[in-house]
Amino acid sequence: MMEKNLNIKFENPIKVSLSPLKTPEQKRKEFERNLKETKQKMDDAFTDVGEDIHVFLASGKSFNQYTRDRMSTSFESKKSASKRVLSRLNKEKSGYKPKKHHGKFDNYKFDKDLFLQEIQQNPAGSTINWSLLARKYDIKSKNGTTPKNAGQVLKEYAKTKNPNLTQHLRLRRIRRAKKIIIQKNIKISLPTKRPAKNLKTDIKRKVSSGELYIGVPVAPKSIVKTKITDAGTLNQEKEQIYGRKIPMQHIRKSALEHQIQSGTLRFFTDEEYINISDQELRSRFLRIQESIPENRENAISFLKSLERTRSIKLWHDHSDILNHSYVCFMLSWLYDTANYLTNQEYMEKYPERRPINVQAEVEKPKIYIFGQSGCKDEEQMTYVETRLEDLKDIDTPIEHDNYKIQDCLRLFSGDGPARQFEGGQQRGGNYPCLCGVHAEEHTNLLHCFQVSPQDLDDRCRLATSSNSLRKLKEGCLNPFQNLKKR
Repeated sequence: MMEKNLNIKFENPIKVSLSPLKTPEQKRKEFERNLKETKQKMDDAFTDVGEDIHVFLASGKSFNQYTRDRMSTSFESKKSASKRVLSRLNKEKSGYKPKKHHGKFDNYKFDKDLFLQEIQQNPAGSTINWSLLARKYDIKSKNGTTPKNAGQVLKEYAKTKNPNLTQHLRLRRIRRAKKIIIQKNIKISLPTKRPAKNLKTDIKRKVSSGELYIGVPVAPKSIVKTKITDAGTLNQEKEQIYGRKIPMQHIRKSALEHQIQSGTLRFFTDEEYINISDQELRSRFLRIQESIPENRENAISFLKSLERTRSIKLWHDHSDILNHSYVCFMLSWLYDTANYLTNQEYMEKYPERRPINVQAEVEKPKIYIFGQSGCKDEEQMTYVETRLEDLKDIDTPIEHDNYKIQDCLRLFSGDGPARQFEGGQQRGGNYPCLCGVHAEEHTNLLHCFQVSPQDLDDRCRLATSSNSLRKLKEGCLNPFQNLKKR
């Protein structure tokens, strides 16, 4: 009819292009397949492919807390599990056929005779580790894979060959089953996170291989640990512990790689500096609010040094963790339009990406040093030597993908005691502030603006003058303490 009215010749029937009609059984199988594929994708997201190790380490949870959360979200409650096991036991006692968790034993490959000999040699009442035996005999299924319930398969096989095996069996353990989803009479168990035991094993493996970098041990310290012996007595033991430091060179390089990948870093090649026009040169100086030198070569060199030098901020503070005092040092980069794009420039350069706060992205702190330390100067000084090693190398440029960047330690940020320690200022007294203003004059703004604070050079000259240097060499960290008036 259509060929006649439209004068079109169809080479194939229209039904060839239409989807065939599916039977209810085909629809059910397709629905079941889609459910299994979705479950597999969720399982992959929970495994290391989905970086579950990084998620766990960033959560701040202990392994025990991780296990509790995993059991509560993906498994049935203890009460429900007890009720289910009791119901199954009652059914089995009344003649209900027990549920099988294995296939035909002929389909499993392992040394069956040697296995039965070992089982018969075990003394009556001894405990048998079926999972360990499954690994020992390397049990394989018909397709060459190891069954996940290999221990259970060996146990059931031994029961069929040796009726007296009940003397080795323990009471049935109540195990919490996974939560299930029931859709159209199809039961699919919920995907679960990996057990904490597997996470711990992978973390140890990645730490030993260097895939997870935890820095280097620094600032050794001897502590006394009190342990309770098997006899119930207290025993004191000395143990050496260390802090951990991620070298500043490593942090600088990883931060540069991240800033390049995120696209927040502003970088120009040497050729672009050579071919820069006078108008663009003036606009770049105007953008970063710096005065332009009269000589063109000096102006280009000055602009190049400004735009290729990042400023670092250092921060540290003490905190109490499980009744022990710890110190944490953090590094972050100061946002400067000379080094990084603005929010508007980022949106114009990457229109396909979602807008971000460039300053917040740049100034995210990175952990530098973490270790056990009290607030006394003697304990904090144990980290000074390793910090000086990094400061000596801070002038070395960092290179990545033809990017060559210089860094400088610009300022320190912290609370009052931390600033006093960094600047060598006394704690308490009439002059607790680094500004040099008397404590009673802190609210007098006119007086505060008239005082010129000492810089680090002035403080170094005072610390190395007269008897102060001798006291410092002798180990006195406060050479100006307990001075008498004359």
